[in-house]
Amino acid sequence: MNRSYILLLILALFANFSQPLRAQRSLITLTEGWNFKHGDIVKAETIAFDDSRWEPITIPHTWNDPKEPQMVTKGARYLRGPGWYRRILDFPEVSPDQRTFLRFEAAAVVADIYLNGTKLGQHRGGFTAFTYEISEAIKPGNNLLSVRVDNSRFNDVPPLSGDFTVFGGLYRPVHLIQTGSLCISPLIHGSSGVSLRQSNVSAHEATVTVTTHLSNQGSKLKTFTLRTTVSDANGKTVTQQETEHNADSSSVNQSLKVSEPHLWHGTEDPYLYAVHVELIADGKVVDRKSEPLGLRFFNFDKDKGFSLNGQPLRLRGVCRHQDRAEKGWAISNEDMEEDMALIREMGANAVRLAHYPHSDYFLQLCDRSGLLVWSEIPLVNEIREPEPYLKNSIQQLEEMIAQLGNHPSIVTWGLWNELQGGAPALPVIQNLHNRAHQLDPTRPTTGASFKGSRKWCPEAHKVTDLLALNAYPGWYSGHPDDMGDILDDFRRFAPNQPISVSEYGSGASLFHHQQNMEQGPNPRGWWHPEEWQALSHEKHWKHIESRPYVWGSFIWNMFDFSSAGRREGQVIGMNDKGLVTHDRKRRKDTFFFYKAAWSKHPVLHITSRRHTLRMEPDTSLKIYGNGKNLKLTLNGEALRADKQDGVIYIWDKITLEMGSNILVATSEHNGKTISDWVNWTYAPDGKPERKSTKR
Repeated sequence: MNRSYILLLILALFANFSQPLRAQRSLITLTEGWNFKHGDIVKAETIAFDDSRWEPITIPHTWNDPKEPQMVTKGARYLRGPGWYRRILDFPEVSPDQRTFLRFEAAAVVADIYLNGTKLGQHRGGFTAFTYEISEAIKPGNNLLSVRVDNSRFNDVPPLSGDFTVFGGLYRPVHLIQTGSLCISPLIHGSSGVSLRQSNVSAHEATVTVTTHLSNQGSKLKTFTLRTTVSDANGKTVTQQETEHNADSSSVNQSLKVSEPHLWHGTEDPYLYAVHVELIADGKVVDRKSEPLGLRFFNFDKDKGFSLNGQPLRLRGVCRHQDRAEKGWAISNEDMEEDMALIREMGANAVRLAHYPHSDYFLQLCDRSGLLVWSEIPLVNEIREPEPYLKNSIQQLEEMIAQLGNHPSIVTWGLWNELQGGAPALPVIQNLHNRAHQLDPTRPTTGASFKGSRKWCPEAHKVTDLLALNAYPGWYSGHPDDMGDILDDFRRFAPNQPISVSEYGSGASLFHHQQNMEQGPNPRGWWHPEEWQALSHEKHWKHIESRPYVWGSFIWNMFDFSSAGRREGQVIGMNDKGLVTHDRKRRKDTFFFYKAAWSKHPVLHITSRRHTLRMEPDTSLKIYGNGKNLKLTLNGEALRADKQDGVIYIWDKITLEMGSNILVATSEHNGKTISDWVNWTYAPDGKPERKSTKR
């Protein structure tokens, strides 16, 4: 984007503020016009510094470019440290009746913000938004915005470690916000300035308390009107309240009642109202914000599990990391929409957003799709002495709840994952738990344990309202069928807390295949057969599903993800436990097992389809299907399944012919016939005969 185009945008923006106090909020996303240089550049914040040789980039942006594996993994390390961003903000004029803010949706991990060489502030924490007012700092004409971002490890900023790559940079959008002198404040922990709290929700009535944070700088107004409207999905007003207030009010609470509410009911009926808050001065709307509202009530029971709006609901979930191939953390809205589509295709109704707050846009998608959400702060593995580590942990918690708390999809706040070292955990977890309930008494807290955590900090496990377990029987130890005993033992360990399975699974490569496995591979080795992942999940899910006290489970992971320290599987620096590949292009066999078991979509899937070259004539065969009257033919000959377990059909032994073998499966679903087929080649010497392409 050239500077003349930027100037036109700014002129259009300022046209909205030609009348004092009558301005409405405007927002420009600062995508283009940035220059970037990795490294700690001396005086890069100064106006005189020459960045003409820096790399032109667009935001979102990250270093540790996954297209260059050497940058992601150098030995057991990857590129961590500072990088600089610079761009020009053009303001043709500066009005005293106008306020200007910069909002960064995230910067990993520590960001120092400068305008015209003067430091505005520093934000410590890589996953939440932060905002600075620049009204007094800008001048007519060119203004230099400089940002130093550092993704080094900081002992006071979680996460200190973790099984995921910490991509550095301005990896979420940056916005320029402009308002009038009196506005809904964008400075409250980086939030929208409007907080919604539901209470006494039922099928007959619901109460919504709307807290609006206000900021008045330079306005001569003595009073203003705050009008809050709840509208339904069609935009029709359901209820409205107008109240008069002094212009120096810092926050206003309004209580609105919705009669006979249409409840937000997960994936079955994710119905959303909207709350519109308007500031009115001299009869004109001078600021406006809108927030989603999904009215619902829920409960976690240690014996019966989870219920939504009074109805039992087993949460069948996945975990999600936010990175993807060739982009790292610098993903687009379209990328997030693709993730959501894949999660919903598989039939999941819940998601754990691991191991940090995810983008607000992804939470919007969860609201609209009806996914129940576990959102957490990045307190992973290690804890340091409470000060200043605790201070930053609480800051990240406050920002997460302030920024994401209006989303009806969120049902629990996660405080920790696999604590296993460092300072005593109990005082940190207790402080976080207390603060979470002060900020949001409507949602329970939870933590994700594993065997090591139980030994290291057993008392900390008793703090959170809920408790969850990361368990990988058949992968790191034992056998997949151990899952049942593991869950029963965990329930005895935490008899008074509702429990869930926060992680479970196995690794898998699309290019590694092995039939009739009875024991898992070495998880730290290179050989990760797709078949073992599928078998593990089949057995894990059977044990989880049979225990009603388990309120939910979350597959680790929905997608393969970057983990720079890993030296295993087919791809170095990758955790391959995903059910979908890192580029979101290919679904592993296990994806179709869950799709058949969880979704209403017709599924018929022959497994081991990528194991096309066979060196033995006899093999077992497995099909996932949720239809009726499933039939299979091998080279035209019908074969009857030896056993069926739910959506799993198994043929203990089929015999392949030399050369090409065509297997065709069919089944019926809602009166329609669906089919699937594969072509396997039997070649004892491992060298399939090449067929001539000549005519």
